[in-house]
Amino acid sequence: MPPTIYSTILCGSPDSLPALDSNFYSTLSQFISSLAGLYVIVKPLFNKNKKDEIKTSFPKTFYTMLTLSLLTSLTSAVTYAWSPAASIPLAYVSGLTLNIATLLIIQDSGNQIKETNRYNEDLVFAVNELEMELAENRAERS
Repeated sequence: MPPTIYSTILCGSPDSLPALDSNFYSTLSQFISSLAGLYVIVKPLFNKNKKDEIKTSFPKTFYTMLTLSLLTSLTSAVTYAWSPAASIPLAYVSGLTLNIATLLIIQDSGNQIKETNRYNEDLVFAVNELEMELAENRAERS
């Protein structure tokens, strides 16, 4: 956060508007990269296969972060041409909200792994019980 504040303070006003300098194209590149990050997260949401579904404990927060990331990234790219200083914190917020959405997925993935491990342990226990029961039934027949 401090580098974002510092760079915003140091950012000068453009000589002419719209400011289509090299930093504009850098901001545009950052916007495209942000879209790629959003695509990777959003693509599984549209799969019909329930196994690929993204689950999170905080769905409203998750979708809010995705929406904020998209809107602030787009606004950052558009705003740069008229106000480069305003574009910098918008790009920061876009990256931050995308990271928060990713962390929500990671957090719940850990919970899903633990849940699956417990389920697998229960299955192993059930299989062991059935094997013992089968062995007893075979012993009774002999």
